[in-house]
Amino acid sequence: MSITINHATHVISIPKADTTFVGTNASTGYEIRSYNEYALMRELADYLDSEAGMSLPPAFTHATQVTISGTVYARTISFLAPFTLTFENGSYQVKLVGGSNNNLLDVLNPNGVSVIPANSAGLQVVAVGSGVTAQDKIDIANETWAKVLDGLTAEQIMKVTLAALAGKRAGIGTATETYYAQDDVTPVITLTPDANGNGTPTVTP
Repeated sequence: MSITINHATHVISIPKADTTFVGTNASTGYEIRSYNEYALMRELADYLDSEAGMSLPPAFTHATQVTISGTVYARTISFLAPFTLTFENGSYQVKLVGGSNNNLLDVLNPNGVSVIPANSAGLQVVAVGSGVTAQDKIDIANETWAKVLDGLTAEQIMKVTLAALAGKRAGIGTATETYYAQDDVTPVITLTPDANGNGTPTVTP
């Protein structure tokens, strides 16, 4: 066991040797190291189950997943009072890793070590895929095209737009102008213009 526990003060001491060197901060010159809080939990569990540690109170609670207001959060570790944690003092930075939401910073005894948590965003468990079925996609598309705007569905508006912009035209400049669907047969827009070419079209999408 690398960590040590003071039975009188309940301080859990973590040696620098238990952390992993990652690199050096170019601005500060500090060493950047990582530490797995899940590994700490397992080490604590082993010690508390041993003859030496069985007299101590529970040091943490653990859950693989927690559901809060319908959102599933990842593994949680809560370190319990009266235990506190101390990293071996020094001028270095520790990034917590291990994929858990935890309260390690709440029970940390501050010194020269800078500790950066990994759970500031909540670490949520997200199911693979959207959960949208093929039929859902069809239903969504149908609902979209059926949306009514100014008395016409989205599908009908598209048909009128295609006829006006890209459809076959007949009778332009005569008493009846007609704009056809893409089949060049079905009339979609009919206009009876006045002498100035103005008028209200009739649409039959």
